[in-house]
Amino acid sequence: MRFLSSDPAKRGKGTELAALMTFIVSAIWHGFYPGYIVFFFWIFVLDLHEKTARKVVPKFAYLYAWVPQKLQNAFVFCFYMYGLGYFHVSFVTMYVDVWVAAFNEVYWFFHIITVVSLVFLKMNMPKKTKQVKKD
Repeated sequence: MRFLSSDPAKRGKGTELAALMTFIVSAIWHGFYPGYIVFFFWIFVLDLHEKTARKVVPKFAYLYAWVPQKLQNAFVFCFYMYGLGYFHVSFVTMYVDVWVAAFNEVYWFFHIITVVSLVFLKMNMPKKTKQVKKD
């Protein structure tokens, strides 16, 4: 899989594209059902959310400093496991009309939460600074 997706993308555009290509190849590997492709796309988004949050959340440490570290870790674990289970509906049902009806029943709320919070996290990404080499 690395030969087909990750390595070529890393040479070109970066790790986000490499991850997306890896998830899409995984979806195709499992079969050509739309539910598989949708599931793996949203797991890519969830993975991107987690990687972005690791860089951004420390900026806001003053908001949650009073919460014990083990409780913070438990919350993060539950958030991502819930997301995995939520998006898994499209993987299990496979057929578009079935998983669209299931997500309609819950108003697509976790899709919305994930996208809105990812946009917020991306807007608050720390700026990359270039380090100048001294001779």
